[in-house]
Amino acid sequence: MKKIFYVIFLVLLTVSCNKPKEVALEFEKDPDSRIADTLSYVRKMLVESPYGWKGSLVTEYAGAYGFYMQFGKNDRVKMVADLDEETASKEKESTYRIRQIMTSTLSFDTYTYLTMLEDPNPATYNGQPGKGMGSDIEFNYIKNHGDTLFFEGRKFQKSMILVKATASESQQYLSNGFGKSRSQLLNYTDANPNLYLQIPSLESKISVSFSDESRTASLTYISGKEIVSKIGKYNFDLGGLNFAEPVVLGDLTIVKAKMQDGKFMLLDSSNKPYEIKSNAVPVLPITAFFGYRDTYNSIQIDGATLPGGINSAFNDIWAKQINTYNGWGVKMVSMTFRLVSSQKAKLEVWFFVNGYNYRVDVGYDYVMTDNIIKLSNEVQNDLGWIHSDIKSYFKNAEFKLDYVASSDPKVRGVGGLIKTNNPNSFFYGKLVKLSN
Repeated sequence: MKKIFYVIFLVLLTVSCNKPKEVALEFEKDPDSRIADTLSYVRKMLVESPYGWKGSLVTEYAGAYGFYMQFGKNDRVKMVADLDEETASKEKESTYRIRQIMTSTLSFDTYTYLTMLEDPNPATYNGQPGKGMGSDIEFNYIKNHGDTLFFEGRKFQKSMILVKATASESQQYLSNGFGKSRSQLLNYTDANPNLYLQIPSLESKISVSFSDESRTASLTYISGKEIVSKIGKYNFDLGGLNFAEPVVLGDLTIVKAKMQDGKFMLLDSSNKPYEIKSNAVPVLPITAFFGYRDTYNSIQIDGATLPGGINSAFNDIWAKQINTYNGWGVKMVSMTFRLVSSQKAKLEVWFFVNGYNYRVDVGYDYVMTDNIIKLSNEVQNDLGWIHSDIKSYFKNAEFKLDYVASSDPKVRGVGGLIKTNNPNSFFYGKLVKLSN
């Protein structure tokens, strides 16, 4: 019996002492080797592109920005960018690293044009205090597709895309290509007010506006009874601009814009162009934007001078107000008609005298039906600082709310309250949004 136990014991001991077999790896290489290969691959791609890379970077708090970069073997990178005239024309050099931080990461180590976007000091590049534009200087490598590298910011998870540049593109970028494209757009929008476009799949005209400050494009149209507004983040590119985040309009996906034969075009994903045109006044009705909770809630006259190029019977009444102030040694700051709530409106006047700003107002009840505003129940709180003819002008009045066109092409965004019993008489000023 004892012999049987000894045999069993020896068998178990032999099994337990056998060296375990090697476990086959799922991949051909171990994790450290794969990491090293990826780092080497990203670096090789960046360095060995003979004519550099054109880049597009999306930010958290603003739009997108364009870059042209040349990566050297010495861990130095040279770049120009579309931020402003200086960054577009002056090449800047800094250092970069490819390293492992959770994943393969491209880091820009020293101050460069990318860093301007994250600078928390608004004086650097108009970023938000303490936040900048919401940009990164460290980017995780995601993937490549052909000649394109895809990265993602480590903090804000916004995309940075690099595409291999050609010899011709490299030469253009280094010859102020960004600056020329930026000037082209700014000159066009300055000369052409109230931009719009039409596409077959939407009945409504599409109002188009570009903000160089925020690098966003706003495309607004009416669908049924709803106002639809699409915001596109764009960066400048050679000959135009690129929507870093494409904009979907109906059945189209808008990806670029450029000048073509003297016309400004939006291009869809199949490269089909759609012309952006200009109009004397905005193409969408003012009621699409004006209301106490909407884009605009006020019509404002800044200073003592009415917007130029416009004739109205109200002009003579306005002259009486200003002449009275001149006699008192008072300076007009602004006069504003404002919707305070869904039922209350005010005519507010700010004036400057003896080193201080003062405000007076006249309040009203109002009913707004479509674009007709009816005022009633005047409550004066002006202490005589608003001319009696102006108060009479608004008392129990009925107005048509509409845009007002000027003969001066530089005067834009003017709204008016047009007397329904006298179309030649209207109060007018710039459309603004004021908080209570």
